[in-house]
Amino acid sequence: MRTTFFIICFIILLNSGGCSYLKDQDKKADELASQRIDTINWNEVDSFPLFESCNELAPKEEQKVCFESTFSRHLMSALGEHEFVVNYSIRETVLLDLKIDHQGAVSILNIRASENLKRQLPQLEAALEKAIRKLPKIYAAQKKAKSEFEIQMVPVSTRFTLPIELDVK
Repeated sequence: MRTTFFIICFIILLNSGGCSYLKDQDKKADELASQRIDTINWNEVDSFPLFESCNELAPKEEQKVCFESTFSRHLMSALGEHEFVVNYSIRETVLLDLKIDHQGAVSILNIRASENLKRQLPQLEAALEKAIRKLPKIYAAQKKAKSEFEIQMVPVSTRFTLPIELDVK
């Protein structure tokens, strides 16, 4: 009987506010997460996407140059494996709109090229997709997320446009 009384009292205590501590903790965690999201400048990254060969401690502009040059070099090398046949020479800049997600996966959003190039090289899109799949591991761009107690680097998705110079004879 005495045990039942204590169990009933314990349940009443929990229902009358004993769990408010846990609710307060959840509320504080939600507020911190909200603060962290509010402090992120979504228009600019703090660290560019990087290949393993790029220095993650380098200044941001050097990271950008390393990423773009490494990306272009790998892409052009992979495209060089394809044998493109054209009716007449093409010298053109193709704009490749890309997305690198928060896990470092690359996807092609759009390929901007002239109609002439698209007619002469209908296999270009498939070749670019294949080249993208052959890229070495990419580490996602990073943003600083500041909260009341800490600064964390958060991987974020980025979009960018890469110009590709094609010279096919």
